[in-house]
Amino acid sequence: MLKKDEILNAQDLKTEVVHVPQWGGDVIVRELTTAQRNEVYKYIADNRESAVGRFQPMVVRMSVVGEDGHPVFSEDDEAALAGKSSKAMDIVFAACCRTTKLRRADIAETAKNSEETPTDGSSSD
Repeated sequence: MLKKDEILNAQDLKTEVVHVPQWGGDVIVRELTTAQRNEVYKYIADNRESAVGRFQPMVVRMSVVGEDGHPVFSEDDEAALAGKSSKAMDIVFAACCRTTKLRRADIAETAKNSEETPTDGSSSD
């Protein structure tokens, strides 16, 4: 059986080298961590109406890494990424969705669940 250290030290995030013709080369796309995926889902749930404008740049920012495995972009780069070719962004975004199993159905379910109100009569007051 695996020990705690073996699990925590396992290099378990998938990567994919993706050719982006619009950018003239390749990028490494890494699967989102659980924390990153949850951040994306929370953002969508909290910003249903306005999430579209930031969603793709956020995911691309989180998933593109350098050869050292560290993120290439920071949150400050999202606006610049939003200004890049939609074809290029679609290529990178699709790769992240493949590696992370980030699916439209999951995203839709997150948004749907955030619209539902508790039925147990509890209140946050």
